[in-house]
Amino acid sequence: MNRRELSEFTSSMKSCAMDFNPRRSLVHKGERNLQHYLDSLGLPLGLLTTVHDVYNAMDSRIWVVENSYAMGKRDSHKMKLSANFERISKEDGVSRWSELAQCVDFHSKMAARCWMPTRFWLVNKPDDPSIPQKFGLCWGDPNELTSELSIAKQVFSNISLDQTTNPLASQIKRIEKYLSSEAPKLSAKGKFVAVVVCTQGVPTDEGGNRGSAVVKELYKSLISLAKLPVKIVFRLCTDNDQVVDFFNTLDAKLDCDVLDDFWGEAMEVYLHNPWLTYGIGLHRLREAGLATELMDELDEKALNMSQIHQFCLEFFVGGSLDIDLCNPLDDFEAFVQDLEQILRREKPQFNPVKNKLSHWIDVVKLKAMYGRGASSYGRSSGGRQRATVRVSNVMPHNPNRGPPPPPPPPTYKRSGSAASSSSEPSRRPSKTQTPSPPTNLQEALQQWSHQFPGYKALHPLEVLLVKVPTLFPPTNTMVENHEYYFKWKEFSEDAFSDSSGDELKELLKRANRKAKFFLHPDKLPNDLTENQKFLFKTIWDVISESEAATLS
Repeated sequence: MNRRELSEFTSSMKSCAMDFNPRRSLVHKGERNLQHYLDSLGLPLGLLTTVHDVYNAMDSRIWVVENSYAMGKRDSHKMKLSANFERISKEDGVSRWSELAQCVDFHSKMAARCWMPTRFWLVNKPDDPSIPQKFGLCWGDPNELTSELSIAKQVFSNISLDQTTNPLASQIKRIEKYLSSEAPKLSAKGKFVAVVVCTQGVPTDEGGNRGSAVVKELYKSLISLAKLPVKIVFRLCTDNDQVVDFFNTLDAKLDCDVLDDFWGEAMEVYLHNPWLTYGIGLHRLREAGLATELMDELDEKALNMSQIHQFCLEFFVGGSLDIDLCNPLDDFEAFVQDLEQILRREKPQFNPVKNKLSHWIDVVKLKAMYGRGASSYGRSSGGRQRATVRVSNVMPHNPNRGPPPPPPPPTYKRSGSAASSSSEPSRRPSKTQTPSPPTNLQEALQQWSHQFPGYKALHPLEVLLVKVPTLFPPTNTMVENHEYYFKWKEFSEDAFSDSSGDELKELLKRANRKAKFFLHPDKLPNDLTENQKFLFKTIWDVISESEAATLS
């Protein structure tokens, strides 16, 4: 298709630009083709029922694509895929746009094959009038699908990234206006629209200005959009710590999913749920907006045993009556045996954290993490259960404790050298050496930060990060309770237990970044007591010292 034909097709698209009712005449064929895509990505066929439910609830998708000058920066990675995804290597030094173009190419083909009505909205209007700012797939006449795919390919191949603006808030507002009139109909039908925002993350207004006012405007526009029947996915094309932290903050406040690239996201998941191999198929489902809420939470928290059971039901069983999976709350060993039987039938997946093929579930690690304490999670009704999409996330409430005596002034002394905190993991502390319970806040902090019995050398960074929650109530009775403690995202000790070298260092960088974001003085609440201020400052200082010795 030449530029004249491209321009003519753009004009024809404008005539139906506000027609929100996409033709779904090929939906049944699309449902059948979902199985092809699950199989081609190495995903379990038992997942078909689960994905089918999400697919039927999804009315359509809108991909908001940043096409600013910043997307041309060559600090990203593309995937180099071997046959059957047995190995996925990085091609470094490519532009952010190239990384995104590879992602969009996959999802465009999947949309066409599975008939998923998708609109693309470029954040900036292209300077070239032959390149449309808005274009679609599976939105109009099925006979034009080949032309629509050609349009998408040419846009991502030929666009010039020469505009310095990234007015995300303005585009989000336009999308909100576009969807708000259809919201009642969508809600009545139990449907939602997936809004996938692809960006390097630094927003501007339409004049190119940056700053806190621009960020607040973006936040306001996203809050308004989130009130509609939508699922918001952020696909970030950057490793900038401040940008990632900003969008992770949105993740905590909005019902949304924030995704890094494949390797970055795999490490995020591994820090909380190291029993799972984060395969490329799972990543593609999340990018597509087809993942369940439980799958979207894998990079946010450690799943408990009940949630792991539900995940396995969603992932391996679906609607199959031929697959048994015992409830681990009733019989953990039977659950493990059923799971091992299931895994024998599944293809190994490329594990980007371990850089090798692995089973979907590391049963040895799962048993080490949950086996002994399985009965402590409570009992359930047992039997085969139908997986549901929604997962409750009930935050436990801890009663406020009376204020303890104030600690001495914050004159925390760093005894010993941080150099002892090497990049190699220190294995779990010996159970034969147990310090006496602390009698004040300083002793509690000393036992957390330094190694018993001499308290002269810092604990390794991974131990410090894993044990931070022991400094919060109710475990630590020497400090007052505060709701801010609940925002800490715990790291699994088992994420570091068998890691070393570069693998350990990359995991520690990720975990340390998340910890520093939580502990940063600018992020702390304004109503902290003196005890709480002393606690957070000490944790910050100790982790910073260990970071300098371990990661520099």
